[in-house]
Amino acid sequence: MSNWTKWFEISGPLLIMFIISVSLNWVYIFQKANLKEDLKPLEQNIDSLQTINDSLETQINWFERYLQPNIDSISSRSGDTLVTRLLISYAIRSRIPPLLLASVARQESNYTPAARGRDGESGMLQVIPRLWWGLVINKCGYWLHGDLEQEICAGASVLSWYYYTKCKEESWTCALSRYNTGLHPKVTTVGRNYAADVLGSV
Repeated sequence: MSNWTKWFEISGPLLIMFIISVSLNWVYIFQKANLKEDLKPLEQNIDSLQTINDSLETQINWFERYLQPNIDSISSRSGDTLVTRLLISYAIRSRIPPLLLASVARQESNYTPAARGRDGESGMLQVIPRLWWGLVINKCGYWLHGDLEQEICAGASVLSWYYYTKCKEESWTCALSRYNTGLHPKVTTVGRNYAADVLGSV
């Protein structure tokens, strides 16, 4: 029997075990890498769910601290749940403080949906259709006179346009003054007084 044969008889099993061990180790590493890739979407979903949860908690906290007092206050003034919901909904969509929009409704018509003005003002927020037809159709759809939701949407859209576009976010006094006096080139004393009355009721 040669020395090589003797060596193989003694060391062969150990060598085979070593090769099997190395192979199993590489299989483990490969599977671990694949598992890591497979888990990535799951980790992303967990992160996404956590983000959603954080967002919901933020919204709930905001609702409890800010929106609920608005609802209670507007409801006590308007006496109408639907009016309250629509004023708050369109105020938020138009980036207007809800109590401010409610105060405009109170100032303009005392929350009367069917209010009509002598110059053609329409609805609770007394918007003049002929002046704002294009803006309202763009923001609220085709203008239907007497439609409570659409006329609240119209008023919110016009006030928002004054604040963010015409007044360039200068102040709500500027936006309210212009809302009252229409497309007058300057803020007037009448407009300032109107703004003061509205802001004083917020």
